[in-house]
Amino acid sequence: MVTAMQGRFSPEEILLEETIESILKKYPQKGRKALDAVQDGKIHKYLDFFVVDGTSDTYVVDDDFCACNDFCFRGIMCWHILAVRIARLTGGYDEINEWYQDRWSVAGKNGGDTETDSNNNIS
Repeated sequence: MVTAMQGRFSPEEILLEETIESILKKYPQKGRKALDAVQDGKIHKYLDFFVVDGTSDTYVVDDDFCACNDFCFRGIMCWHILAVRIARLTGGYDEINEWYQDRWSVAGKNGGDTETDSNNNIS
């Protein structure tokens, strides 16, 4: 079982070298981006979704669905989904004990520049 402590290690320290090689062989660019995202702490697990900090935006990932253009328009697995899969295996994500939908809804109502805390208080 993966513990919270393992989230502080890079995927390279947890995954077998053969597994990393397999990821990079099957998904050369996407695999590298996904491994880097996990190592750089760009994967966040909310109560309702995983969220990945991408290059130019933040993307919601739910099972095998991602809100990015690569997935939505091409219908192929993006590096965000791959990163979440790796993060689940390694524990390489931050857990945020709030609903991302609530945070998203409040920010949208207020022009997107608003932060909320776990009680939906706007700051």
